Amino acid sequence: MKKLIIAILIVLAGFLGGGCATLALPKPLMIEKMEICNLCGVDFEAGKYTLCLGLKKVGSSGSEDKKAVASIEVATATHSNLGDALGQVVASRSLSVYLGDVETIIFGSTLLEQGIDKALDFFLRSEKVNQFAKIYAVQGKASETIQKISEQPDSDNIQKKSEMDLESGYTTSLTMIDSIKLLAPQSSGVVPMILMQTDQEGKEPKDTSGGESASGSGDTQPKTNFVLQGLAIVKDKKQVGVLDKQGARGYNALKNSIHDGTMGIEFEDYQVGVDNLSVQSKTKVDIENGKFVTQVSSKQSGNLSFVTDSAVQRLGVLGVETQVEQKIGADIQQDILVCLHQVASTKADFVGLLDKYKVCHKESYQKITAEQKEQLLSQMECKVQSNADIKRAHQVRE
Repeated sequence: MKKLIIAILIVLAGFLGGGCATLALPKPLMIEKMEICNLCGVDFEAGKYTLCLGLKKVGSSGSEDKKAVASIEVATATHSNLGDALGQVVASRSLSVYLGDVETIIFGSTLLEQGIDKALDFFLRSEKVNQFAKIYAVQGKASETIQKISEQPDSDNIQKKSEMDLESGYTTSLTMIDSIKLLAPQSSGVVPMILMQTDQEGKEPKDTSGGESASGSGDTQPKTNFVLQGLAIVKDKKQVGVLDKQGARGYNALKNSIHDGTMGIEFEDYQVGVDNLSVQSKTKVDIENGKFVTQVSSKQSGNLSFVTDSAVQRLGVLGVETQVEQKIGADIQQDILVCLHQVASTKADFVGLLDKYKVCHKESYQKITAEQKEQLLSQMECKVQSNADIKRAHQVRE
């Protein structure tokens, strides 16, 4: 024992005697020698993962602003293991790949249909990937979506470009940390979707080779934009359905997640705008005559922000308010019903109805089996009351 203590003291004396200068600390990696990854996509096909990274090179520009950000370059690799696919991408790059700034992770439709558990587990366990990155789903391949997104200006800030859709309830937000709940047994949830839309009016010059200018020929192609609208429904780690824009707003109305939203309403010959839209809903769940009965009371509030002159001339502002209230109340009611019908058709309780029933009926809930829960959801009866209270704002013209 004494010999062991003496040996330890000798080793410590060697370190301390040499001073701090003998401790070789790793040199910090200069930003000029790094590629920053902002976008990451995963597809799964034929038993293999395809990992797609959107990379930015940051280097010295020679000007006062030393950070010159180049356009996003897309790098991909395919392997049966995600870790090995990442290793292939890193090995193929001349600069070090930095994953700490990943803001967006996109899952392709085939991966969602076959199961996202292994992909989520990989990113959650990774020490290099930003754990607050946002997760999205797409219809189609994630690699193709990243390629199209990388061609857009400010493509690395997807969430900021769709803040209006988020506030109005057409989508939601899901971070890596929040996604842990999707890995729980028999869990259900939603993943926000990215949709690619072709703008026929906004044209771009076609990319031509051979030295001829596309602008000179007048040859153009439709411009592709991306929006955040709709939700992918996930049950037991697999996608089982989709909520469209209308159903997504119904989901957020039930979750009381619509604050300071906007809504444009078109009537036959005039238009009305509403802002500061807020939705508050109360949900009660019970079992009556062997059936799940969901009762929802939803109230909306907001301000008239824009009214066309034709509307004022025809109805007066007070008449416009009444029609807008009726329209918003009916629309939100229909949105909630669309969402609840998807709960019934997919038998996925992504809204949390069973939890609401459990709070009031704990003893009877414990007696319900997993099969009975699905049967109750599939045969659910929905009752929705919706009323809007819209106020005038100073912007309204008379």
